[in-house]
Amino acid sequence: PHIAPFSVPADSFFITCHVSNFTGKKSAGTYPLFLGYEKDLQKKRVSSIAWYLITFGAVFVTGLCSILAFFTIRPTYSALLYLGLSCLTISTRSIFMGESVINDIVPMLPEFIKFKVELSLLYCFAIFINMYCRALFPSDLKLWYIRAVWIPHVLFIAIVLLFSYDFALTATQLPHHLVTSFSGLYVLVILWRALEIRKKGAAIFMTSIFIFFMTVIHDILVFHQIVDTPYILHFGFLTFIIIQTFLVTYLYSRSSSHISVLKRNLDQTQKELQLLKTVAPSITNEALAAYCEHYKITGREKEVIEQILAGASNNEIAEKLFISFHTVRRHLNSIYKKSAVTERTDLLTAINRYSSGS
Repeated sequence: PHIAPFSVPADSFFITCHVSNFTGKKSAGTYPLFLGYEKDLQKKRVSSIAWYLITFGAVFVTGLCSILAFFTIRPTYSALLYLGLSCLTISTRSIFMGESVINDIVPMLPEFIKFKVELSLLYCFAIFINMYCRALFPSDLKLWYIRAVWIPHVLFIAIVLLFSYDFALTATQLPHHLVTSFSGLYVLVILWRALEIRKKGAAIFMTSIFIFFMTVIHDILVFHQIVDTPYILHFGFLTFIIIQTFLVTYLYSRSSSHISVLKRNLDQTQKELQLLKTVAPSITNEALAAYCEHYKITGREKEVIEQILAGASNNEIAEKLFISFHTVRRHLNSIYKKSAVTERTDLLTAINRYSSGS
């Protein structure tokens, strides 16, 4: 885009525009010219560039942070890697579009290289964003789906790099739109099924992917000149990124919390096993009877304690006494409350005191 200032020669005049169609069939006079005061058009141009730069900066930094987190914090959490690569490709593509900020950075860059890079980044983004979806829902998005997305897009990238821009755009753009529409609809259907079974994160992810998919459909319609509005893919993806950042943080915090709980349970189990090895053999039937009489322990609760002294877990106690797991927990809570203890180790210590006659 270029702003060409001129002085109005008279009350009426003609403007003749010579257009060179050298980058593709849709590049010559596709969009209308804007007439107005120079300061107003400059303001409009600066505003357009500013929005691209804001979007570029926000998405690019998010991508770098995601990749850094993948390599330093969670190298096994591939969703962070694919999210970061998606951000880097789509944000870098933005500086090659619209006002083409890359022209100010590298003024002598040939036009055909700029168009090839922009198109290749778009197809790379399509691969990475679908890989990200599968990393979050691996059991729902099957491997055949990912292959159906990345194989044609790898082929599209090869065509863009090997052939002229005009041919590459004609040969790949429509198939890309068809594959993108299919993949977006398929992901939405899968997420709807995941939402029905209340799968963790499905509602948040479906909201973000729906917003993003609508912007993709909008830009496809703009490209085919069905609607006459600006491209909004980058803003849709920025919204998607904001929601996804919350989702990834939520899933990571949940998994970290779950790991902490498992670690605490493991430590507690090890303590109980060690105590059972040292304390349980010294507890006599007389000591257990005296303990139960003192704290008014019922017959069923006494059976639960006997199973604990034998080293049985809650599930094993439920199986051996033919009661449910929740019934075991209810009996244990009752025993703890009567004995003024909070865990098995304290319970065993309390019973052991009766073995020593105290």
